[in-house]
Amino acid sequence: LKLQFLYFIDTKNMLSACRGAVRRGYATTAKIAGSTLLQNGATAQVTWDNGSVNEYDSTWLRLSCKSCLHATSQRLVSAADLKHPVLLKEVSSNDGGLQLTFNDGHQTTLDEKFLKEHASTNTTRAKPREALTGGPRRISWNEIKDNDPAGIWKLVSAVSENGVVIVTDTPNKDGAVADITTKIGPVMETLYDKLFDVVSTPNPINIAYTGERLAYHMDLPYYESPPGLQALHCRVFSKEVVGGESIFLDAHAAAEVLRERYPEAFETLTKVPAAFQKDHSKREKPARFFYKRPHIYVNHLGEVTAVFWSPPFEGVMKVASDALKAYYDAYVKFFNIIEDPETTKKYGYKFRLQEGETALFNNRRMLHGRESFELNGGGRHLQGCYCSIDDFNNKIHTLAPIYAPADYVFDKTGNADYL
Repeated sequence: LKLQFLYFIDTKNMLSACRGAVRRGYATTAKIAGSTLLQNGATAQVTWDNGSVNEYDSTWLRLSCKSCLHATSQRLVSAADLKHPVLLKEVSSNDGGLQLTFNDGHQTTLDEKFLKEHASTNTTRAKPREALTGGPRRISWNEIKDNDPAGIWKLVSAVSENGVVIVTDTPNKDGAVADITTKIGPVMETLYDKLFDVVSTPNPINIAYTGERLAYHMDLPYYESPPGLQALHCRVFSKEVVGGESIFLDAHAAAEVLRERYPEAFETLTKVPAAFQKDHSKREKPARFFYKRPHIYVNHLGEVTAVFWSPPFEGVMKVASDALKAYYDAYVKFFNIIEDPETTKKYGYKFRLQEGETALFNNRRMLHGRESFELNGGGRHLQGCYCSIDDFNNKIHTLAPIYAPADYVFDKTGNADYL
């Protein structure tokens, strides 16, 4: 079978409005040095005092007019409301902005901050993450308990940049884990309810409730939108317990290793839909969830935007047999990379949670698992909950303009957002 793959890297045609993908950031130090019209007014070219040049599509500029927005920031004018072609008649720069006059007579001014924040600078894949060095960052519950915005920024930025953060001094009470996640957004209720307890049970409804090793995985991949953040509060972890260390791995980094070593396998896993499921009717709340999608999502530049990986929750594939051969070959290659000690050491973490610590991590990007353990008369009890990726993104983008440095650049959260 010869599989056909299309990455849409013709950015000139695909992205004429903004000439490349935008990296979300808050750099605003550059000043406009000059501006001119191109293509008979279809494009405005801006030269910055640092020597960089950006081009802005005339329709995009027209739709960016602040006076055409409601006070709620919702648009009052769409592209369909405009008379096409939309062209620029005049462009000039002064007083820290760009003055624009369009062929329909409309005039507007866009400031440097807006233009630079939304400037498109890259038309090639971003450089993959080099490594995760050291252990996860740590933050005390006392820094966030009173909803101090600076403390919340410290919390969410650590998750954004490293995938995992440890909250120390978490009160040893039922529901304390939710007190952490609600600093970011509401608890996301799932088939495991709002809170769930990870303890060994005689008749488990999930392999997590045993002492067996949990291989690297994402939780709830059979949901259309799996949980974004997961928090696990260590309430009991007796010294008698042997094993049970928590393990984490950056799934995007692992996918990049696969691309580098086995390009065809990488492309296969971006194309062939895997089957994910939770098919367990013999439980108090019967569960029959099914969802099919590729393991790896990429954008028009070929950048990894999401990875869905959860071997315990894979279902029956519904793909032609010749495509399955390519899929299983690629699957095994990716599995071996994920479990390779070289990969896990470079792009992951392994540690034993202590009582009173909570691991807060990005379920959409960081695969997680657990080494097997033996209780030996002791106990191990974690309480967990989820928060949506949308609430996480909302919180970090709300706080970033206040606390992020000027050159701050957001890493991908794994939610398949294209840019």
